[in-house]
Amino acid sequence: MIIGIFLEKFTKTELVKDPGLIAMGLVNNGFKVKIFAHESSSEVSEKFPTESLSEEQQNQSDYWKKSGIETLIIYSWLSLRYSKLICAAKSAGLKVILKLDSDGNLIHPLKPSYLKVFGLDKKIISKTIHLLRIVQWWIFPQFISKKKIQQIKNCDSLIIETPIAAKNLKYSLSFWHQLPLAEKIKIIPNPITDWPEKVEVKKNIITAIGRWDDTRKNSAGLVTTLSKLKSTWQIQLIGQGSAELAVKIKKSNPEISIQGIEKLSHTEVLQKLTEAKIIFAPSIAESFNLAVAEGLCCGCSFIGGPLPSFIYFSNNGETGFVTKDNKTESFKTALESEIIKWENGGYDAIKIYSYWRKELGLENVSQKIIKLINSL
Repeated sequence: MIIGIFLEKFTKTELVKDPGLIAMGLVNNGFKVKIFAHESSSEVSEKFPTESLSEEQQNQSDYWKKSGIETLIIYSWLSLRYSKLICAAKSAGLKVILKLDSDGNLIHPLKPSYLKVFGLDKKIISKTIHLLRIVQWWIFPQFISKKKIQQIKNCDSLIIETPIAAKNLKYSLSFWHQLPLAEKIKIIPNPITDWPEKVEVKKNIITAIGRWDDTRKNSAGLVTTLSKLKSTWQIQLIGQGSAELAVKIKKSNPEISIQGIEKLSHTEVLQKLTEAKIIFAPSIAESFNLAVAEGLCCGCSFIGGPLPSFIYFSNNGETGFVTKDNKTESFKTALESEIIKWENGGYDAIKIYSYWRKELGLENVSQKIIKLINSL
């Protein structure tokens, strides 16, 4: 069987994230995989058969009939721009699976989580797009929702990453009297791999990782929380903008031990996570936070706000804590409690990483996807 994966932009970055890992997992299990993208890098084509296609081609049934594949996994997020693609692939006789990469807030009466922040960054175009999206969801919620529901009707199955995300999507389907469509929803987390074989002795380190220019990551909340945290534990910020944030925090909280690291290789990030005890993610919106998932697989506990993927990562309090809101005081109190829990022996790094390496391991996730494909 040849399985196609469609993602508009498939680059070197995606190879170490779920699109590339899922492709590799399928190959490891004896399947042939073909990547379809508008834009791809040489690293992708070196690893997998890759075909560039235009928007016009993606919407043609004849194109997919000649593609040589039997199943197509589409990274769609239920975006309306993929409606014609889904219809074209189905009319070509393909099994169509939609990868939602979402917290489930996709259909009215729920609102997309990206509306929680005023643009993904400070650029004018980002702010403009945000305003257009607000207008779109304010004026045309019924039209948009019906189009998204039609996508669900047209596909064979949906993959969503966490139980609460699935619950959110089912709620919206129930609102539109389309609950039978919920049978198509399958909960399959994103895979993690390449973690260090050994986790050495943990140190008193709190790590936060992110592209801090992305407003969803909530750099403001990070700064205000750590500016008020009184602890001898070391703080490590990793990612674009970390150095500047560390300076701000140090200025407000001179006694804190903090380091900002702008760039590290993926291997170096994982090594930092094996040393840390806590990974802190103050994000306002997330579908499935890769850094947190990797932190858990390296034996860290987790602190974050009440997001669907974060609730999943907390594992009912066994591997972390989810705050009731995204306020500074809630994050600060949670971090202080987490520090005490570690100091009192309340966490076992081996137990944490053993659970999550099994749960998020590439083989486990691959087998779930294969089982889904074979069931269609």
